[in-house]
Amino acid sequence: MQESIEDISIIDYFNLLDTSKYDFYIDILKEENRFCGNVFNVANLTFNEFKYMISVFNDPNLDNLKELFIHLFRIRGDFSVSSEKLFYNESIFQFFKAKNFIINMMREKLKVEEKLLYSEPDTKMIEIGGYDMMRPFSTMLAKVNIGKQFGVDPEIVGNWKYTKVLNILATNNVVSEVQRIYSNAK
Repeated sequence: MQESIEDISIIDYFNLLDTSKYDFYIDILKEENRFCGNVFNVANLTFNEFKYMISVFNDPNLDNLKELFIHLFRIRGDFSVSSEKLFYNESIFQFFKAKNFIINMMREKLKVEEKLLYSEPDTKMIEIGGYDMMRPFSTMLAKVNIGKQFGVDPEIVGNWKYTKVLNILATNNVVSEVQRIYSNAK
């Protein structure tokens, strides 16, 4: 059985030479949508924010996690204490809980994305490596296509709510799939 340990700040944790006694708790702490006393409003998540979150968690470091948490949880300092200081002084256990919340929320959204946006691969695209060539630009391609569809700049699309963009992408995917099936049935 793991002994109880002192709750320390995020900055104290990252200054430790050996974090293993704290790391034990990363996966067992229940997720919580609360950090520095604030709640992350998932309903207001934009398409750009969600894609940025993915990039942060694909290559996390203290600086990009700090910036992400300050932004998502709307941590605001004042004259006496900066938002960075509020972040660094928060409990490491609260950080783990909030991080688990974000990771689980992202996993759920990615599962839904995969389900809604799946379509049968085109054999010609596979042969020429088209999917591999386009993969690094998939987020921008989605914004460009929707921007053309609605007559707006792609960056405006990126600032739309994530659910709105996902619904448009899913609708476009269904229309394309129906058109493909119809063309093959002729």
